[in-house]
Amino acid sequence: MQTLVDTQSSPTNQRLLSRLGLALILISSVLLGIWAVKDTIALRNILLVSGTIVSIIFLYQYLKSVSVRAIGTYWLPVICIFISLIWVVLHYCYFSIQPEVQLKELQSIWLRSALASVLGIATGIALISRPRYIGLFWTAILISFFVLFAQYLPLAIKSGNLVVPLDYLDFRRYLFIGKINPMYLGVLLIAGSTGLLLDAIRTNDRLWLKRIAIFWLLCLLTAMYSFAFIVNTRSGILLGSLIIIAWSFLGLLTLFGKKGGKDALKSSGAKKFIYVLVFALGVVGIFGYKQIQRDSGWHQIIEDIEIGYQVEKYPHWQNVDTYGFPKTESGKVVTYNTYERVAWATAGIKSVPYHPYGVGVLILPLGLAAKDLFPGVSPLSTHSGWVDLTLAFGLPFIALMWVANLSIVYLAVRQKSPLKYTILTLSIILFALFLVGELSNGHNLEMLFYFFALMSGLLIAQAAKLNSLTPSAPIENQ
Repeated sequence: MQTLVDTQSSPTNQRLLSRLGLALILISSVLLGIWAVKDTIALRNILLVSGTIVSIIFLYQYLKSVSVRAIGTYWLPVICIFISLIWVVLHYCYFSIQPEVQLKELQSIWLRSALASVLGIATGIALISRPRYIGLFWTAILISFFVLFAQYLPLAIKSGNLVVPLDYLDFRRYLFIGKINPMYLGVLLIAGSTGLLLDAIRTNDRLWLKRIAIFWLLCLLTAMYSFAFIVNTRSGILLGSLIIIAWSFLGLLTLFGKKGGKDALKSSGAKKFIYVLVFALGVVGIFGYKQIQRDSGWHQIIEDIEIGYQVEKYPHWQNVDTYGFPKTESGKVVTYNTYERVAWATAGIKSVPYHPYGVGVLILPLGLAAKDLFPGVSPLSTHSGWVDLTLAFGLPFIALMWVANLSIVYLAVRQKSPLKYTILTLSIILFALFLVGELSNGHNLEMLFYFFALMSGLLIAQAAKLNSLTPSAPIENQ
């Protein structure tokens, strides 16, 4: 029978793929470390362009050695990603409301998102040969938080208090601007390091697992401290806690569900695992408690949400400078950020039927889409990434993105991959992040496309490897 491909590529091609793959991993690591840092747009552009050039060469060499057809359904996420990018261009051609603004975004945010997608796919494929190198991604993000600490601690020491939340003016002086950037990166840091730990557990390499467990705890402490004390973000505390609690619950459920699970708890390895788990849950609990104490928004969050989604009854969200903020049934003024975000998202969802193909603009989708229902609306966006993307590019776009993400989860569950739990954790947390996180900064969208493409590349490369379609390059200890 004729083989699908020649699986024995030349040693020269193997060396070239190895070197290009290493370059992609290093470029991606630096990019992730500075992607959300202020005043780095020029460096980001250089990294994206150079990374894309390397990616094209890498993909050309790689695809000569694999059967595209044999990989089959694993191409689905990639197809959805690139169709969604094509839809953005078609929207400008046929449905544009503000063509000048939309063209400007096409030439900036969307161009960088396309470059990030190409880089992500190639880097994902390269990582399968070096799965442990994904730790460089989370190390780069961790370093950015260390820089934030170095900037923050002098302010804290000067005040005589190590708990000094940054205000708006402080953020202008430090590494990140606003809460959203450290929140996104911190949640990704927890998700990525947790996935790395779960994948390390499956390797049976005790030394590697010990190192990753220490690294994971460091990432968790760093992110949760930042959420609770420096940037004061409820979303960060909530999402970071959910990652740890959810995987802990599933891990214990799996352990007890196995035959002889109770006996396995007596082993030294299981005891160490439980000690680490208890410590992590303790970290989450302590920082969560401290943040709840400091942020009064937690105390009336249910009441704020109930008022927030009644956008017609309480129109204050349309222009708080004119109307002020409403009061809850208990007579307290609503917590402004909870109320506004729920009201903006509700108004955005209700506006979708009036613009099913979207208004085509990312920077002010709510302001354009909600005018039919709410003529006096002044907010520009909803603070929910998925709602803003739906308002901007309609139901076709959001359907493609969600199909891409769902297919990534489905394929990752089915596949035996050295980065299986990294893929699952990232895909689920990215969906949650964009439920509560905004798109006020274009780099958040670029990172979304990058990670979707990265996970797609990981799935494709592993599928090719399992089908004996990849070049016979040596694979590191997984």
